[in-house]
Amino acid sequence: MALKYALILLLLSLSACSDQHKKKESPPQEVAPKTKEVPTTWEFVDQKGQASVLKHTPKGLELQGVSNQPIFILFLSLEPKFVPYSALLKHLQSNFKGVSFVAVLDKPYKQEAIDAYLKAHTPKFTLLNPKDNLDSLRVSLGCAQWKLPYFFLYKSDGTLYQSYHGAVVEEMLAKDIQDLLSTNTTKKE
Repeated sequence: MALKYALILLLLSLSACSDQHKKKESPPQEVAPKTKEVPTTWEFVDQKGQASVLKHTPKGLELQGVSNQPIFILFLSLEPKFVPYSALLKHLQSNFKGVSFVAVLDKPYKQEAIDAYLKAHTPKFTLLNPKDNLDSLRVSLGCAQWKLPYFFLYKSDGTLYQSYHGAVVEEMLAKDIQDLLSTNTTKKE
């Protein structure tokens, strides 16, 4: 029995050494140069029909019309399973007046779908419908793929403070927002 295990271990170690040798012999593969640059600005239309621009800068993100205050951005879909996040955002917004709350839709939606969503859920936060596909924004934010919902909390200077994806409890989000607001208040004093 011991001889059987010894033989198996010997074969496994030889195959591992063989794989290591093959890896060392293979020539390095060249990385193809980027042929297309990722855009740094994205255009949206809010629920009032006004154009808005989200810009990725070396420092972080800037949302046209929002300055000198933290921004909480939620990427979501209009699918029914994301309805609770609309209520979550409304509740957080009512508790934190010093933060801009923005929901960004995951893809361009027809106006009829947005109108139905607005009528059913009456959001008080800004709801941005992208004019184009957001794959380049996802790449710019360093996300391999959208695992909705996706949350980003930015400081008032546009730098990322915290990001989350998937199901996140409201208390966790509220604590991080409160901590961010506390650090902003401390710095101003």
